[in-house]
Amino acid sequence: MMSDTAVNGSHVNSNVKTLKYSGKKPIQVCKLPIHVDKKLVKNESIFTMVSTNGQRQRFLSPISGTVTKLYVHELDILSYDSIILEYEECQHTITFKNLCSDCGIDLNQLKNTVPVSTCKKSVISMEPSFPKVKITAKEALRYDNEDLNFLLRKRKLHLLVDLDQTLVHTTNSKNYYPSSSDIITYQLNTPMPQTFYTKLRPGVKEFLTNLRSLYQFHIVTFGD
Repeated sequence: MMSDTAVNGSHVNSNVKTLKYSGKKPIQVCKLPIHVDKKLVKNESIFTMVSTNGQRQRFLSPISGTVTKLYVHELDILSYDSIILEYEECQHTITFKNLCSDCGIDLNQLKNTVPVSTCKKSVISMEPSFPKVKITAKEALRYDNEDLNFLLRKRKLHLLVDLDQTLVHTTNSKNYYPSSSDIITYQLNTPMPQTFYTKLRPGVKEFLTNLRSLYQFHIVTFGD
């Protein structure tokens, strides 16, 4: 059952807020399934409560965010203005088609209720092949720093290696490759299936083995 007994309070950190109980009558917490670092989504059950007349009811979250501190425990009695928890508002760092990957909220619905800057944070496409997946500039910088630190720890550099005609040769004509144990044969699931034949170029295994301790490989293809 939906509860309307929650309000948000301010906090020194603008991203951290408090969730309070504002019911007129005291209640007792009888079941508390959430914990610190729990990611809450709107209308998710925070706890089960028992009213003074013995009626059980779920207290549903009116917010989306990550729990940073819990003030309530099972069997606690809550009265008006009791602090339930502190939470950090969802920053919507990763979105797909304007849906937040953390809290699931549709950012299009927030445009009239929050500052425009909040709805336009996710402006960087993660992958050219998936342009609708976007991240915030801050999150992109975090990924970049993690990648840089990883390379520094491993004492490696990035190496971009083309796949087709560099590491492997592929053809759909078996006349190019006579029967050989090092040729991989496969078919693609298409309306008109064709058989393809793929073979590693000479020296590829040695090349990759000798350089793996020096480089972080990124295999790409510019073929069709």
